[in-house]
Amino acid sequence: MAGAAALAVYQVIGRGLRGALPLDAYVLGVWSTAAFALAALARASGVSLGGYPVRTWLLFTALAVVPTIGGHGLVNKSLRALPATTVGLFLLGEPVGASLLAWLILREAPGPATLEGGAVVLAALALVLARPQSTR
Repeated sequence: MAGAAALAVYQVIGRGLRGALPLDAYVLGVWSTAAFALAALARASGVSLGGYPVRTWLLFTALAVVPTIGGHGLVNKSLRALPATTVGLFLLGEPVGASLLAWLILREAPGPATLEGGAVVLAALALVLARPQSTR
């Protein structure tokens, strides 16, 4: 619940800031703050941030760039045009997409509960899309 509340607050704040800042300035501030906070938490908990092989660093980079630019960047870009509640609802589709990718790429079939939950999320998203633009 705390994570959901934090995300909602972040999106509402982001919606306000996105109207005043260009996307690159906004995401640079958000991503830099997140990087510094994670580095500080890692240091405080004694987790090493070095000593990994080159292949691991390349995978870390891919994991940082693809979801960050392709996911977070597009979400923040959409906050300029859509209400934060609509953007937040569409974030619920993320696990559905991840489950689909796991099935296609890793041959990891989703269980019945995952399929049922995915159906509920997709139905909710369809209802949002079916509403007139002015009420979204």
